[in-house]
Amino acid sequence: MRIAAVGDIHCPRFFSLFERSLQEIEKPDVFLFAGDIVNRGKANEYPVVVDAIDSVHGQVPIISCFGNEDNELYQEHQIIELLGDRVTFLDDSSVSLSISDSILGVVGVSIVKEKVKNVGTMQAIFEERASRISEFLQELTDVSDYTVVLSHYSPLVETETVFSWWFKKAVKKIRPSLIIHGHVHNSSRNRVVVESTPVYNVALPAVGSITEIVL
Repeated sequence: MRIAAVGDIHCPRFFSLFERSLQEIEKPDVFLFAGDIVNRGKANEYPVVVDAIDSVHGQVPIISCFGNEDNELYQEHQIIELLGDRVTFLDDSSVSLSISDSILGVVGVSIVKEKVKNVGTMQAIFEERASRISEFLQELTDVSDYTVVLSHYSPLVETETVFSWWFKKAVKKIRPSLIIHGHVHNSSRNRVVVESTPVYNVALPAVGSITEIVL
């Protein structure tokens, strides 16, 4: 199973780099978007990115979570309307699909949209999120050969190879096959292994190309 993963295209900002990279990768079985595909809520740029994929590799399945700039000015609903069912958006939800005689299960983590200043309230939000992700992973593990957690924000503590407290709770019972995130434009390592799970930073400015993963 060949996965192409990318985040932080910030179209049109890094679109030319994305276009060049499309020509350099093998045709994937699925594309995973780790958020911030458009720059500062420019919803009309999202179809530009999808059309570029279609023109080079055909209509491969695309699964995406939202990033903080996709959500700027609350443009998520406009992005969905523009794309119809061409892209499967996961916002604290999951999906499974059959690829190359295997089943891939993907959990999409939403960004925090609530503007909360109270520490206790914010902790409760992340506790609930951890519980949902854990439930999704349990459900997908029962029916999938591989499971992926797709998130815009990194699940790690700063740049260390340690899970944040809430994410550690999310994967305590069930470990995904891999974790994909974006957002971190500057990083010295774009792939680390945390507690036996590969974690990929696929932010385009950090990697300089679309990330190819073979399972």
